[in-house]
Amino acid sequence: MTIKLKMGLKLKVLQKVRIKDNDYNRPGLGYLDPGTTLEIISSPTRLADVPFKIIQGSGKYTSRGLCQDREYNIKDASGGFFFSQGHTTKAPYDWGTLDAQYYEIIG
Repeated sequence: MTIKLKMGLKLKVLQKVRIKDNDYNRPGLGYLDPGTTLEIISSPTRLADVPFKIIQGSGKYTSRGLCQDREYNIKDASGGFFFSQGHTTKAPYDWGTLDAQYYEIIG
């Protein structure tokens, strides 16, 4: 089963899932812990990345720098992330779908 994405959709993470930050030149990878809730906050990019913010929950991500990478904890109200694992798209600016084994709709 898949979840069709749209603006304002709220989701809950069902199992640890990989994400990426919004650095287009050097995107850093990270993950969200199960139970984390998030909301889609903007339209897809030309690369079909769909931005979301964390409503409540946790995880970690790596911000890739020119000289050194830094790992950060994801906290409530963190933003600037894109889906990675479980996200399927077909074209630029496409919302795509999420795999329901990783996420469930909460609102």
